[in-house]
Amino acid sequence: MIGIIKTQLDMDADTKTRANIETAEKKIPNIIAFSGVAGHGKDTAALFIMEYLRSKNIEFQHLKFADKLKQVLSRMFDLPLRDMYTLEGKAIYIKELNQTIGRLHQTVGDAMKTIDPKIWIYPVTKEFNPDIITIISDCRFPLEAEAIKEADGIIIRLERDQEKLAEKEGSNILQKTGRNLDHNSEVMLNDYRDFDYVIKNNSTKEALKQELYKVLGFK
Repeated sequence: MIGIIKTQLDMDADTKTRANIETAEKKIPNIIAFSGVAGHGKDTAALFIMEYLRSKNIEFQHLKFADKLKQVLSRMFDLPLRDMYTLEGKAIYIKELNQTIGRLHQTVGDAMKTIDPKIWIYPVTKEFNPDIITIISDCRFPLEAEAIKEADGIIIRLERDQEKLAEKEGSNILQKTGRNLDHNSEVMLNDYRDFDYVIKNNSTKEALKQELYKVLGFK
């Protein structure tokens, strides 16, 4: 009985209780990843999920397969790491290489994969933790999808019509990032058939949020 009381006290003292996590894991997959080409809403969707988990006091982590790549580019060009995550930062032009930071995400990312095709995957999968929810907002390649599926995660594909993308706030900045929208990082999962859900993101942010809540069973 003493042991049971002690366990309960420990749980009550922890703001992110094990009880919440265990209850959530019956409904919420341990890993939730988002796929979709640039501008289709991956980061926005991830923010909605994190907002929900935070409101329920459920512990989570947000990872990107490109996190280490962004760290490399930040150090290489002596730029703030935060700039690697924004459209404005990705539009920064590196004169010596005649490429934007956005384009360098693609070219440097590809170059490093010649060392090992999973070079950007290992740093992420080693952080997977069965005791917390992991959100991944940049599943772009089959090997990344495979790693998520092997860990019993789910992948949600976000799709947006081209005309809706053109209307999207910040679409002009997206063009200035210099990213090649035909690059393998944008098209490799176009024919992937193992997405758990596909959501058309052609309406408002609130509509996207409600659709996410629906497919994930959030209340």
